[in-house]
Amino acid sequence: MKLITIAVKNLDRLLDVFKSKGYEVVLGPHSVLTDNSEIEEIRITRNGFLKAIIIAHYISQYYKVIIDTEGCSDNEVLEALLKAKYSSQRWRVPVNPVAILVADDEVISVIDKYSDDYPCEEASRYLRIYQEKNPGREQLFTGLLASVLEKISTSQ
Repeated sequence: MKLITIAVKNLDRLLDVFKSKGYEVVLGPHSVLTDNSEIEEIRITRNGFLKAIIIAHYISQYYKVIIDTEGCSDNEVLEALLKAKYSSQRWRVPVNPVAILVADDEVISVIDKYSDDYPCEEASRYLRIYQEKNPGREQLFTGLLASVLEKISTSQ
């Protein structure tokens, strides 16, 4: 496996590109971190064979809700989270470069041609807020990535 990192502004677009090229996107373990960002392992397969594993550390429309409801009651936060869940506006913006463990070189051609922009102005605004509040986010992601790599190496 090769480790590649790529700057991504719209995680959902990246996954849609893989789907459009005939890959299956399998969502794996997902966690919400204490800073209200999220991390997820996403497997890219084709015909049942693993082609790549994406490790993404991102914020979503739920981060916006948490920021916008600071100081509100629990009920108000829950109501806002539910409203966001059922809203048509969904986005995931990586806060660090996306790490891709490539098992098959054909995936590299998809990555090399990839480009994107933020899914909406609101997403880029909340990314800036996240970055200001979390200057050590790169170290957090490096530690999480090391943990995932260790798990993968011991399972093979």
